[in-house]
Amino acid sequence: MSPGDPGSWPYTRGRTRESYDERPWISQVWAGAGGPEDTSRVVSEILDAGADTAAIRCDRATRAGHDSDHPAYRDQAGAGGVALSHAGDLALLTDHLDLNRLFWLCDAVAAPLMACLWAAARASGRPASCFGVSNDPLGEAFADGRDEPEPWAMRAAADLAAWLAAECPQAIPYTLSGGGERTPVDPAGELAAVLLHAGWSASRWGDAARHRATARLACGLGLLEQVSGFRAARTAFAQRFGEPAALSVLAISRQNSLAATQPDVNLVRTSLQAMGAALGGAQIISLAPHDAAQGGPSPLSARLAARTLQILAAETGVTRTVDPAGGSDVIERRTQNLAERALALATALEGLPPAQAWERLRAASGRPAEPVVGVTQYTAVTAVPAQARGADAAHFARLAEWRATRSQQALRESLGRLREATRGAGNLMPALVDAAAHRATLGELCACLRG
Repeated sequence: MSPGDPGSWPYTRGRTRESYDERPWISQVWAGAGGPEDTSRVVSEILDAGADTAAIRCDRATRAGHDSDHPAYRDQAGAGGVALSHAGDLALLTDHLDLNRLFWLCDAVAAPLMACLWAAARASGRPASCFGVSNDPLGEAFADGRDEPEPWAMRAAADLAAWLAAECPQAIPYTLSGGGERTPVDPAGELAAVLLHAGWSASRWGDAARHRATARLACGLGLLEQVSGFRAARTAFAQRFGEPAALSVLAISRQNSLAATQPDVNLVRTSLQAMGAALGGAQIISLAPHDAAQGGPSPLSARLAARTLQILAAETGVTRTVDPAGGSDVIERRTQNLAERALALATALEGLPPAQAWERLRAASGRPAEPVVGVTQYTAVTAVPAQARGADAAHFARLAEWRATRSQQALRESLGRLREATRGAGNLMPALVDAAAHRATLGELCACLRG
């Protein structure tokens, strides 16, 4: 199939005719480690450095829908992401930040976490908003090797997407992940997962799930494969869903590509990932700071990540040509091959429940381990010890005080209204925001949703 012209079906060469000549990609840098104050300082550095947005990563307890002091997670609170347990934590993180420049990487718990954000913003007297939210329980389950998300998470994700369309229409209300950020799946498998995912989401959320779709695709280790993969994603999506389906691509650093033993090497690695995303025509490039695998980011590494994206936009000339990699024989052949393989995989698995589809997709599209400089090759360098960062004692004391100083009667009544909402068919978000405003913790909100 011909790749067509930029801005025309099947959008291989880009979603718009002007591509980056109209505006470069939206630059985004990861943040999230320790407590809310730690992350707030890093986000300030990212935004002050001129990045368009910051991506807030949450720790394991938050992503699992538990409070930081849950026995299974207390020792890991704040490791690998920010520890957030209630609206007070959200206020501490965001009170001096522009909410419209924050993207939240929180999938299954996106609805209760956004309820806490809305409650915090309203309590401080300012409009609540966000740049977007990943809001993708299906993709998270695939990436984590689980069959399916918990049932409540799917309903909450759909309700959040519908609620954001009215409350914050400019925000990205959900993403479609193929699981490549954390799972060793090949590009065709990742694209097939996105296609299947779009179909399942449309069955719950309507055709808007396809026509406003943003795919969250991993920046891998192979530059040519990555460029071809992003072009193939638009091609396969358009072929599967028709003329209006112009896919947006959020290119995000692959977590398992970051070396922890020689973190400075990641500066080169993430720069190449960003270049691949730009050559592939991504709309948003979400870049990991080089020390992300070591408990970062630090303010310095976050600023360097922002500068990497700015140098790419201002000094390489890649924004001056529409689809600069287009026309290369190897790129065009790889693009077509990946699109055809993804469509074939998605067609073969269509109609299966997500659990069965995920299992077969992992089996069909797994990839062998690839060499990683500083990890599997050229390791004869003194390893840099990991800098353990986690929530401090003040974070846990604040959580205990939050529980001790709230009105127990108001809390019980608000949680009762939330339980009643879970038994009905209406949108859950108003009840979630109400309970968060009455000082329910994230763990308590999720417990109500679980039933």
